Amino acid sequence: MLIKKYLGQTMAEMGFVTRQQLDEALQRQKQIMQEKASPEKLQRDRLVTEARLAKDTDMAPLLGQVLNDMGFVTREQLEQALQEQEKPFQAYTSLENEKLGIALEIGALVNSTLSLAEVLHLIMTHANRVTNSVASTLMLVDETTGELVFSVPTGPKKDKLIDIRIPPGEGIAGWVVEHEKPALVPNVKEDARFYPKVDEKSGFETKSMLCVPLKAKTKLIGVLEVINKVDETFFTKEDELLLSMFGYQAAVGIENARLYEELKEQLQECKQAAQALRKSEEKLTRAKKMEALGLLAGGVAHDLNNVLSGIVSYPELLLLDLPKESKLRKPIETIQETGHRATAIVQDLLTVARGIAIAKEPLNLNAMVENFLLSPEFEKLKRFHPTVTIKTNLDTDLFNISGSDSHLRKVVMNLVSNAAEAIEGSGDVIISTLNRYVDRPIRGYDDVNVGEYGVLSVSDGGPGISPDDLERIFEPFYTKKVMGRSGTGLGLAVVWNVVQDLKGYLDVISDENGTTFELYFPITREEVSDKDLSIPIKDYQGDGEKVLVVDDVESQREIACEMLNILGYKAKAVSSGEEAVEYLKENTVDLILLDMIMAPGINGRETYERIIKIHPNQKAVIVSGFAETDDVKEAQRLGAGQYIKKPLTLEKMGTAVKDELKKGLRGHTI
Repeated sequence: MLIKKYLGQTMAEMGFVTRQQLDEALQRQKQIMQEKASPEKLQRDRLVTEARLAKDTDMAPLLGQVLNDMGFVTREQLEQALQEQEKPFQAYTSLENEKLGIALEIGALVNSTLSLAEVLHLIMTHANRVTNSVASTLMLVDETTGELVFSVPTGPKKDKLIDIRIPPGEGIAGWVVEHEKPALVPNVKEDARFYPKVDEKSGFETKSMLCVPLKAKTKLIGVLEVINKVDETFFTKEDELLLSMFGYQAAVGIENARLYEELKEQLQECKQAAQALRKSEEKLTRAKKMEALGLLAGGVAHDLNNVLSGIVSYPELLLLDLPKESKLRKPIETIQETGHRATAIVQDLLTVARGIAIAKEPLNLNAMVENFLLSPEFEKLKRFHPTVTIKTNLDTDLFNISGSDSHLRKVVMNLVSNAAEAIEGSGDVIISTLNRYVDRPIRGYDDVNVGEYGVLSVSDGGPGISPDDLERIFEPFYTKKVMGRSGTGLGLAVVWNVVQDLKGYLDVISDENGTTFELYFPITREEVSDKDLSIPIKDYQGDGEKVLVVDDVESQREIACEMLNILGYKAKAVSSGEEAVEYLKENTVDLILLDMIMAPGINGRETYERIIKIHPNQKAVIVSGFAETDDVKEAQRLGAGQYIKKPLTLEKMGTAVKDELKKGLRGHTI
């Protein structure tokens, strides 16, 4: 414990140096010490040994020497300051051993903890003990306003004193702060500095007072005051010495605790920043994984869709001319159905890869659930899981959402299928819908932002999902099922990506009693449109209009031309964008059926750019086995019409061509 003032502080109080000069000298001393410091990190024993063996010339200069060298003080002033510095030590030696021991014990206790609450408790518990006082108060300086705040009062009226503020410079405590000196006042009524408003508020009568500054090194952080002796005598110089010793130790303890709290906050902020960074890295890794998968899926889908076109499109053409009683009808329909299932898998892969733009329309989640419960897929699910009961709890006033019928139907099917498979033996799967207004962000698997949502919830009574699996369940091909028997490993990946594409959120709650998936979709107040499930072929037949098919794959050109001819159009095919441009320099057509990805040579967008320079109002329908890319959107911005995905069907292609031909020069229907 320090029982002498710092030399710099002593010389400043004696008026030998200014605060600026003292700061300059301290900075110079620090610079010299840094120059002499070893660049290595030393062990304690080595550090002590080197200090003991060091020569005087190698030691960092004392502050007094630095001040003298800089010309701020004379040698005589330095000697006077050193003598003044010794006076407190001499005063402390006059204290009784018992009282000095108490002060030392309290100082050790205060410095034994880094908890600020515990430090303050120890200070105030022992302040009265040191001085035999009735009450005591620790006041800290508000660094913003300069006011003294009653932080920890003790005594009969302590509850009425908490957070009372004394204006800067007011009262005996204010004088102590300004002069940074103790104040011993035997009778406060006779002292003009006394601030009576505190007694007026508390109802306590202050008779005598002892107030000392709390300073951590050169920084004043508050004051410590004791009030009224228990034996009704006056505070003495000995009390002042004891409280000053304790005040110094208390200030150091408070400052250490404050720094410790700041360090904990910084460490917590660093920890939170590290967690946020890790989450960001995980999201980035997931995004990169999905992007890489997207590139793979896009190429696979384009090529596979071209292959599937023959399996899907030719059976449709064959069935048009095949008698209903033909024995070949059933096998051909089976081939067609198989092709559609394969196409659905390709679409799942594109959805997972986020490579497909979902066309949105107003939909109702209740209708999605009810349609699924009437579907062949649900009947198949019941046969596979006869001991599982599906229950519903649907909000009758549910708002509509904006989404894709086919994608949301797949979401419902995948969630219910997974829930049924999670149940061991018999149990219930509960499908629920509700409206939910989120007025503050919800922290879950995804963070749900403020807004209005239609919520789809699917719960099961299974054993729950382990934390390790929960982190990965939405990854493509991550599955606990037997691959190829009960799934492709894409089910939950499809769910997650559809939710993301619809600007929604997803939460998963799982424990040993079961799992609940909650999907949040932004609501829309648009009404669901009524539409027929199928369109009669006469509604999209042509009337001899000329259509140019541009595709680099021969089988695709043949399929498209045959379908167009069946629908009543006159079809012409070319195998590249360059060939299409050359053909249109000499000919005109009513519409172009334009493949977007062609190799080698120019793609569909560039082909269309060149064509509209020849025929500025040329109508076109875009066809591709790939996703709706930026090139597709750019071609549409230039004037091209609908985008349809391969494999082609009569209805899909026929309605797109018919709709485009109905449009006027500027895209208006005629």
